[in-house]
Amino acid sequence: MTKNLIFLSLVCIFLTNSVNAQPVFRKPGRKTRNQLTLDGTYLKTMFSFDTDRFDTVPQSGMEPDLVPVYKNEAIIQGIIQPVLEGKVSVYKANYWGGIPQFLGKSSFDLMDTAQILYQFNAGWDTSYIIETDGSMQTLPVYRQVKFGEVSGLFFFESWWLDAKDLRFYKDVIAYQPIREYQALSQENPESTEILKRLVFMVVPDLPVEAPQKKKYRLKNFKPLRLNHSYEVQLYNRSYDKYIFREELQTGVRKQEFEEWQYHHFDFYKYFDRENFLVQIILGILEGRLTACHPGTDRNIMDRAELINLLHDIPEDADYTPPKTITPEQYPLDELNSLVFHEDWYVNQDNLQIYKDVKQLTINRHKRLYDSYTGEFIRETMAPLFTVWF
Repeated sequence: MTKNLIFLSLVCIFLTNSVNAQPVFRKPGRKTRNQLTLDGTYLKTMFSFDTDRFDTVPQSGMEPDLVPVYKNEAIIQGIIQPVLEGKVSVYKANYWGGIPQFLGKSSFDLMDTAQILYQFNAGWDTSYIIETDGSMQTLPVYRQVKFGEVSGLFFFESWWLDAKDLRFYKDVIAYQPIREYQALSQENPESTEILKRLVFMVVPDLPVEAPQKKKYRLKNFKPLRLNHSYEVQLYNRSYDKYIFREELQTGVRKQEFEEWQYHHFDFYKYFDRENFLVQIILGILEGRLTACHPGTDRNIMDRAELINLLHDIPEDADYTPPKTITPEQYPLDELNSLVFHEDWYVNQDNLQIYKDVKQLTINRHKRLYDSYTGEFIRETMAPLFTVWF
């Protein structure tokens, strides 16, 4: 009897450890009301893969080119291979309007396999061989798809902060792989340049469904990438910093200014970044969300500590810090980036991607200026707090 109990105990421990080691698929709730907006929070986000290596491409009479190869196997082959095999239909990546208008469409331009291969400069082609007698022979050549050229994914998303329990969700409405490749320069045909193009568009549901009507069944989804962290820039500094763009005074570089333009007027046109930050902070201060110290395993931050951080009160302050803070006092102008920790799943029948958000870290960016000239010196960034969902 004792031996049987010991055996059963060991089996239970083994099963418990096995279950804990498996990813837990947490589907969204019913999402009756979005705390972020009544009309829908829609945004476009661009995710970039890490560089795996650089390949050297010889150039006649010039220095060789270094062409990046991206580390994307876990995601891209699981998406592109079913498309090339004709298992899932995809569409031309030629939609440039807003997401609310996208939701109203019922059809898109379908792509066949030959068109998809052309976007990758792959597939069957003809090469020519000159024989010794001067005659020319044709030789069929098949070029494989270079998966390493896919540098990222361009997402159309809806973000939800459930009003009932403040659980945060992301619904992927559509997405497009981004190919980065070497081509002859249009300005100088004797040199090359790196170009980018959207290859095709995955639209899992046609007609396009409103995000709250999407169904997430465990049996349909397989892990695509687990324990996945990445940063999202908000480009939410005050408007005048971008419009009156004197770099020595504002610290806004030309690249950041250009990225702010298409984020502000397109990518984030239907996403209120300030309200998003306010709702997260209010949820913490009201006790509906839990803030933790970044980089720790749920080391909870108390309310007073968070208020001190938001007020930017130094630890060695020789005065009594305030016990309250209002939304007007939140340092939104400095909360310029987010880090998401997510599990990604894919429905292999229609390539729908589901992002299960597990953690959100809000970063604080401070710009330091010369006290005498007022000129910008440098920018610092530090994680402020982490919220677990």
